[in-house]
Parts: sequence; structure tokens; C-alpha cells
Amino acid sequence: MNAEQFITAFVDVIMITGILILFGFLMHLVSNVIFNMLASVFGDGAALFVVNRLTFIGVMHHELSHALLAFVSGAKVHEISLFKPSGTELGHVKISYRGNVLLKALQSCLAAYAPVICGTMTSLVLIQILQKQDLQLWARILLLFLLISIILHEDLSKRDIMNGLKGLPIIMGAMFVIFLVSGLDIRADMIKLFSNIQKM
Repeated sequence: MNAEQFITAFVDVIMITGILILFGFLMHLVSNVIFNMLASVFGDGAALFVVNRLTFIGVMHHELSHALLAFVSGAKVHEISLFKPSGTELGHVKISYRGNVLLKALQSCLAAYAPVICGTMTSLVLIQILQKQDLQLWARILLLFLLISIILHEDLSKRDIMNGLKGLPIIMGAMFVIFLVSGLDIRADMIKLFSNIQKM
């Protein structure tokens, strides 16, 4: 192993972590923009009703994402409240992490950042479907409503961010070791992928 491999592995870890954090922040901005647009047209009260009540499907998707990735990664899900508005809370999932330090760190990160991961995947699927020309109007409106609902609740709460940060250093360390030992160069692979997409 030489210095170049160390630098490549380090850069890849920083890049992947940065993309995750940046995307989470971007989703938060998008959510705020949608809220502000609604508030400017209909007023704060109506905007709050839309965001906190009308788009309840987005809340349910958010909480299910936490529960799904927690369960898949080996954590124990004790309780799920998909939509139960109470004060500033719209729903919650109670989780306990199990296993060794690395597993607990993985569970903490995945469960915390699940709304961004699952929300992005679901949004991409909905966008693909919306691009179909033969969709009836009612179906297009319904899918668009689902997409907006999910995007509005794709951002992370302060608790989600803090829970994710607890395990992030260990996950970053594990990724560094994996990249270093395997010789993976994620940055180079991504450049090739984007280059191939541009050629299509």
C-alpha cells in the first residue's frame, strides 16, 4: 500500500459522507421552499395544515423509512407511530441498537438518515412514472401529490442528525479500511458513470 492508495481511500470516504450530508441539507432547503411558497399564497396557517396534516403520507413514509432500515440493519424496533401529531412531533419510531460497536454505528446511521435514503429512492421511482405519456390526469395528480408529500418530509429532524452523527465516525473508519484493502476508487467509478451517461 502506498500514499496514493491512502489518499484515494480518504477522499472517497469524505466524498460519500459529504454527498449524504449535502443531500440531506438540500432536501431541507427544498422542503422550506415549498412551505414558503404555500405560505406566501395561502398564509402560514394553511401552509402548516398542508405540511403537518394534508401530507400525512409523507410523515408515514418518513417513519416507515426509519423502521425499515433499522430492522434491516439488525436494530430492534420497539414502537412505530406513523402519524400521531403531538406538539412539534408528527410521528415517531422507538429503536434500540444491538450487536458490536460497528453494527450499532451502522444501525444508528442507517436508521437516522433513512428518510433521505428511502425518500430519494421513492421520489426517483415516482418521477420515472410521472414521465410516462399515457398517464391519466387523476393518476398524474395523485402521483404528484405523493411526490410532494414525500419531499416535504424527507428532511431530517435535529434528533435524526444527532443520532446519525453518533455512529458516523466509526462508519467512516470502516469505509476507509474497506476502500484501502479492496483498492476501490469510488470517485473514479463515479466519473466513469457520469461520462457514460453523457454519451448516451
